[in-house]
Amino acid sequence: MKAFLRIAPIFLAVLLFSFAAKRPTTYNEEKKLLSIENAIKEGIISVQIYGKGGHEGECIEMEIKSLVEKDTIVRIEPGRRLQSDDSLLQDILIVKEIQLFLASGEKKQINVFGFCCQANNGGPGKGDAFNIGFMEDSTFILLAEYLGKSNLPLGVMQSAVWVLSNNHSLSSIHNDNESDREKMKELYGLIAGIKKLDLKFPWYTLKYEQDTSRLFSNRPNKLFAEIEYDIPNPSNVDMLIRDINGHFVTNIFTNRPHHPDKYTYRFNLNVAKWSKGKYFLMLYIDNQMKIRKEFEL
Repeated sequence: MKAFLRIAPIFLAVLLFSFAAKRPTTYNEEKKLLSIENAIKEGIISVQIYGKGGHEGECIEMEIKSLVEKDTIVRIEPGRRLQSDDSLLQDILIVKEIQLFLASGEKKQINVFGFCCQANNGGPGKGDAFNIGFMEDSTFILLAEYLGKSNLPLGVMQSAVWVLSNNHSLSSIHNDNESDREKMKELYGLIAGIKKLDLKFPWYTLKYEQDTSRLFSNRPNKLFAEIEYDIPNPSNVDMLIRDINGHFVTNIFTNRPHHPDKYTYRFNLNVAKWSKGKYFLMLYIDNQMKIRKEFEL
């Protein structure tokens, strides 16, 4: 009896292995995901890619056709950079993953969610052609995967892509929606980590003028800022801005009475007519400078 008990587990293991080896392959195992680029190279599908007349969100249309006599699941990856056939128009970075099932010989037309990744190029028009391009490096893939799940406004996502693709500053990512504050902290932290920046959350952000001749004007017209400061004793406080040469530019407030407390002060400025360059926000408590923060237009 003891000998049987010792042999029984071995026999059971062999039996289970034999059953597993003979069992039919499941649908999911047989239908492995195939990168869209590899599917094209292997002649499994043909693809035509066109712009829909925009540069963000569902701005790309793909027509994909199966060329084989078997079913296929094609993966369109976040982080793939679709290349414009026109070198003066922008490439598009795909942000949301698509897993597309194609039956034998089937043709499908789908919208693809992505963003411009060449801020200085022109925006693609309806019908402008693209090719399948290539997978960007791991930093773009990480950002694309995050943005695809974030549900942030399109303008925020576009600005975030440009921080990587065109080296824009973190302060160029502005969100008017205050309820997205925690999401924005996550986004800033992610990008700061990718770019190895010391600053994790910008104390100011910028909005830019609209330009019909190009997508990104690079002309700031609004500055949004948040300053935290402590007042230990009853005091009068001044907040003002000077330029890089120390010249006075504008007052935020002057000689304002404060009780002892911790303060968070938010404000915005119209900076459309200001010269490009560096500026300093300065806070004085009873005529003594306590805070000096730099920003750049």
